[in-house]
Amino acid sequence: MFIFDTDIYTNVLRKIPSETLLSRLKKLPRRDQFTTTITIGEVYYGLMKASNKTRLLKLFEDVLLPRATILPFDFSAAKKYGEIRSFLEKQGTPLAHADLQIASIALSMNMTLITGNLKHFQRVPKLFVENWLIP
Repeated sequence: MFIFDTDIYTNVLRKIPSETLLSRLKKLPRRDQFTTTITIGEVYYGLMKASNKTRLLKLFEDVLLPRATILPFDFSAAKKYGEIRSFLEKQGTPLAHADLQIASIALSMNMTLITGNLKHFQRVPKLFVENWLIP
């Protein structure tokens, strides 16, 4: 099962999305596609600033969102968040709040995070990450 990070959705919404990403998504059953409430908030924030937001909102809401189960930032994720944040700060390598929440949800659900931002997320111990944006 896979959790999609914000940059995965924003890539699909581009005029020319990653062919590698589209190919992988087409083969992945809906039951294995997840995202987080954090990602949804970040995507909506970006769409509200877009010049063509009406078209992008329709694509996001009618095509992308129905394919994924949306996971909340719950108690289990909150515990993971505290552990990860403390560890990374002690290492001198903190992560942004939203990235920490997304990673915490992925860890608490034992899922692989799909992101183009491997550099940030690879710092999180025991988090499985994959980049589907590149061949």
